[in-house]
Amino acid sequence: MNSTKAPSILYFSGGCENAFDRYQEIFGGELSVRSRYSDLSPNPDLSPIPDHSKDMVMHSTLTISDGVILQGADLAEGFGHIFSAGNNFTITLTVESKSEADRIHQELSQEGKVTMPMQTTFWGSYLGLCTDQYGVNWLINAESTPQA
Repeated sequence: MNSTKAPSILYFSGGCENAFDRYQEIFGGELSVRSRYSDLSPNPDLSPIPDHSKDMVMHSTLTISDGVILQGADLAEGFGHIFSAGNNFTITLTVESKSEADRIHQELSQEGKVTMPMQTTFWGSYLGLCTDQYGVNWLINAESTPQA
């Protein structure tokens, strides 16, 4: 298995924006992505986003240096996540193919829990989330291939 850079994801209960602003002050780097739950297109398969969660950060990326990337998000109601100490961290693994991502996701979720099945997201990534039998949260992502 060849993997590329694997940022970890830090979860917050409404403080992601402030935390990542502070991390950028401390570490420097480039804050390349900051999207909010209000940026989600309406999706009949998802619970509606409560008004008080719409301005929360859905995804934030701080590239500190080559190979050092922090990602973060606020855990918003309506997506089955409840913030508590211990569940505020996810290991991200990016692999080269969808089939490898499917295999790893399936094996990690055995005797664990699938949080999000492997699927193509509205932003074009192929990813899934699960918690393994030891309580470790994982995000498995297949590296995107440029479209011709």
